[in-house]
Amino acid sequence: MTSIELEIHEDIVSAIEKLKLTKEAEVEFVIPEGSVLFDNVLNLKLLKKEVELAGKTIDFVTVDEFGQTLIDMLEGNGGSAMGDFVSQEVSLQQPKPIADKKKFKLPSFKFPALSFSFFKNIKLPKFGKLNILVILAILLVLGGAGWGLYQVFWKAPKADVKVVVNSQPLIKSVQVKVVDSVPRSIEERILPGSVAQVAVTKTASIDTTGELLVGERAQGKVKVVNRTTVEKEFSDGEEIYSKSDDDLYYTLDDDVTVPAATLQDPNDINSLLLPGSIEVNVTAVAIGDDYNLDAGEDLEFDDYSSTDYVAQVTEDIEGGSSEIVKTVVQTDLDTITTNVQAQLDETVPTALGGVVGSGELLIGGSEYASLASEEVSAELGDQVDKVELTRTITLQGLTYRQIDLEELLRDLLKDFVPDGFELSTEETETNVEVLGSTDATTLSLYEADLQVTLKSYVLPKVDEEGLKQKLVGKKVKEAEKIIGEVRNVKTYEININPKIPFVQMLPTNIENISLDVKRE
Repeated sequence: MTSIELEIHEDIVSAIEKLKLTKEAEVEFVIPEGSVLFDNVLNLKLLKKEVELAGKTIDFVTVDEFGQTLIDMLEGNGGSAMGDFVSQEVSLQQPKPIADKKKFKLPSFKFPALSFSFFKNIKLPKFGKLNILVILAILLVLGGAGWGLYQVFWKAPKADVKVVVNSQPLIKSVQVKVVDSVPRSIEERILPGSVAQVAVTKTASIDTTGELLVGERAQGKVKVVNRTTVEKEFSDGEEIYSKSDDDLYYTLDDDVTVPAATLQDPNDINSLLLPGSIEVNVTAVAIGDDYNLDAGEDLEFDDYSSTDYVAQVTEDIEGGSSEIVKTVVQTDLDTITTNVQAQLDETVPTALGGVVGSGELLIGGSEYASLASEEVSAELGDQVDKVELTRTITLQGLTYRQIDLEELLRDLLKDFVPDGFELSTEETETNVEVLGSTDATTLSLYEADLQVTLKSYVLPKVDEEGLKQKLVGKKVKEAEKIIGEVRNVKTYEININPKIPFVQMLPTNIENISLDVKRE
């Protein structure tokens, strides 16, 4: 057996096309809840006939209650199904005739005929003060009795009338388009939409992971000694190193010319040769306190022999220091960006819900987020222990009003409701499916296509106020006859409270009649 699954919007033509593509003799159609095939039992009949012409067998599978009813009817398990409201009359149950009830007759009393001559023979008493008081008392009693009758027959009685009318199910699926800032259009099936907007801000901070060695280079003063008989020029930047630790290098801060060595006694060529010298500032080539040297330390030139040129610390070389500090590296910036975005992603699905008004619905998938601002507390390479990022996004989404959708559906479904009937406002179920972005449909911030399926009932129109007017002051039997004449009444019930003996009639005050019309 081949199983063919249909989509909610696929009609009879699409179903027949899929049927023709299968070569199996047994076919099972899986029809989703709210399918357009359930708009009319003729769809199922056509599909079944097509199967029989192809010499195949067919089974229908669905979870749709109304659809299952149509299937049962098609297979002979139920009554006749409802046809298309446009092309067929709706067969509704006519009211059952009301059985005649036995009348309760009051006993008749005959009084002797009175004539004006009878009153002429009556002699009225003369009125004195006492008689006037008696008359006033009688009038008060009569007035009280009249007030009591008013309460009994006008204000006190209340009638509760419940009428149940036959109904028929109506299922219809239509495609509508929601467009931002446009008026409603029945012809084009356009539903007005609006763009909701909210700003969302999130902040995250982390400890920096980069490390950098920083510090100061040692500085001091040395005496450069020339042991040759020729003066010597040294340029700034010339390197010398510590004799006790040849890893410690220093550079001359200035250009210097060191005088040549001279005889102690210029007149005696054999006298002692005195070296020439000059002082110059020096700076360590690197940071760190290892480069700090005390006065008296000896230094040598890297490019010259120590027999010709040497140097000696004359003032302490000091101030050298170093330490490891935290710095911002690219990994830190990438990590904090990821953390902030994760917080925003978690907030996005619910953020717009806080600004969507009551009665408005957000179309899923239409959301759009854009970066509004971003602030970072430190840049790449900055020497800080922490870095913080604050990011603000603007989130937007397309919405529509539920009441606008209901009004559009009512207008679209008018042609499917027979004359004399109306669409029920109770037990109405509306299912909305976003069709997404395809070659034939659109889903964006400003426009979206929706498949809307309505499940409801049609009821005969009942003029409730007019019916109440007809029931005013009527006896129960007359009231039953009036209600029975209402179109497609199935059952009714009349309750009068309080029940007055021998007076079984509805109130003469229309405000005391409560009428409740419900569907079957």
